[in-house]
Amino acid sequence: TATPAENIRTNALWRKCMHRWPWFLVSVIICLIVAVLYLYVTPPTYTRYASIIVIEDNKSSTSTSDMMSSLFSNLSVFRYKNPNDTKTSAKREMLFMQSDEMLETVVRRLSLNMNYETDGSFHRDLLYGKTLPVMVHFLDLNDFQHASLTLKLHNGITLEDNGETKPIRLGDTVATNYGRVVVTPSLAYARAVRMGMTIYVTHNRIDDAVRMCRSRLSANMDNEVPS
Repeated sequence: TATPAENIRTNALWRKCMHRWPWFLVSVIICLIVAVLYLYVTPPTYTRYASIIVIEDNKSSTSTSDMMSSLFSNLSVFRYKNPNDTKTSAKREMLFMQSDEMLETVVRRLSLNMNYETDGSFHRDLLYGKTLPVMVHFLDLNDFQHASLTLKLHNGITLEDNGETKPIRLGDTVATNYGRVVVTPSLAYARAVRMGMTIYVTHNRIDDAVRMCRSRLSANMDNEVPS
């Protein structure tokens, strides 16, 4: 139970706070505005988690490549199996999961070296999966070349390449400064045309994409082993 002296001090503190309530209100409003601006300005980060159980068995074992395939199965494009992998340890699986060989396979299967963006309110928005209107295929580029171009979907398709602008059609092979290019429609093509969307396309080097994936991949071993 609070003593009378403590009650007096509490009441005095409360009166002082109430006397300065406009400052508290202004502080809360400023914090909310800063938080909202931060959320708008910061590009979204897509994260995926998975738990993998490695069971050592003389007869068979599930390889990391199969587990990674299951992890990305909803994308319906990652399929990789290693039939020679018969027995492994959790540490070896973790090393393999973060190896250049595995990450390069993921990059190729998911086309993570291709980057599609469009203009947003505060930053460029990433286009991927269901939000991707078109896919650009660089027929003459190798894995260690970088390229970038711009597509405008308004009253047809216009391709901008190093200051040069030309109208193109879906499925046609177009000559550019980076060699032959083919543009094919994807899931959100009709919506992008209605919006008159501008798409910034970047073909990154495979090794750069692998390094990016490695820097964002984290694998840890859980101390608890299920019975």
